[in-house]
Amino acid sequence: MDSAHIKWIEKLLDQRRQWTVPVTQPMMLCSQIPRAGGTLLTRLFDGHPACFAHPFELQWGRPRSHWPQLDLSAEVTPQDLYDRMHEQWPRKAVKSGFEKYPKWTHRHHPDTVERHPFLFDPCLQQDIFAAALSRLTAREQRGVLNAYLTSLFNAWLDYQNLYRGPKQWVTAFRARLIMEPGGAEPFFADYPDGLLVTIVREPGGWLSSYTRHMDVDDAEPALNAWLASADASVRAHAARPDQVVVLLFEDLVHRTESVMRMLCERMRLLFSEVLLEPTYNSMPVPSDSSHRPATGIDRGVTERYRETLTPEQMAIVTEQAMPRFRDIQARFGLER
Repeated sequence: MDSAHIKWIEKLLDQRRQWTVPVTQPMMLCSQIPRAGGTLLTRLFDGHPACFAHPFELQWGRPRSHWPQLDLSAEVTPQDLYDRMHEQWPRKAVKSGFEKYPKWTHRHHPDTVERHPFLFDPCLQQDIFAAALSRLTAREQRGVLNAYLTSLFNAWLDYQNLYRGPKQWVTAFRARLIMEPGGAEPFFADYPDGLLVTIVREPGGWLSSYTRHMDVDDAEPALNAWLASADASVRAHAARPDQVVVLLFEDLVHRTESVMRMLCERMRLLFSEVLLEPTYNSMPVPSDSSHRPATGIDRGVTERYRETLTPEQMAIVTEQAMPRFRDIQARFGLER
């Protein structure tokens, strides 16, 4: 590449630096055990013009399942904070394109793995992050989180939704957060204006997906984790009924419009038909499924476990987890 090309590229990046779009909106965070529908929900929000939709699972914080606890002392540099916050998936997506599928799909149905363009500049992200930090009047953790999200969405050079708006929410998925000590309270400490959505999936369908995803066969410890997540969802709602929504995965799949209209009402968003189709960067995308992926919402996903679980696994589901699910279904299901 000659010097003229380098100069033109730098001019393009300078424009993005000059017209950076701040990301300071409250967050709608989805959290529960993996394989319960978090990716589907975030993909349904992907194309809404009033949302900055994080396209992957939110990976800031160390370890990833914990909410960030940042050192904000005067000695901490912007580079130190960036190193604590940055996620690994953007650099991988820059090299080979964006995709989000479980290992099971890569092993058994590699022909279904679709990759999508992801034009992203990690160096530009660091520049925007440092500039956003420098504009903060006080160094508080919410400000650092805003600076990171500002850097992420503005360094994503082909993000189709950047200039649509005005924006009202950031939407994201973070598995297991509500299962950690303290539950969702670290999230609400930074986002007192936020909303937590937590999904409970029928345990048979969840077990079929989870055991394939994790390559395990033992149902009992897996269902103990399902119970822990379900109980955490109920506790979170009891602690903050005005800020926590408990959804059933089966409602999200079979009553998608009713669920999305309900969430729009809670979030004071204008309902749009784009909320009914899973997309990545406004492009239709196959499901993040532990069975064969399908484009759009795969309605058969809620019954497929009847063909994949063994009789022994079905018996454990019926005895160990279904009574708890029926209680939650009666309380939070749309048909209650």
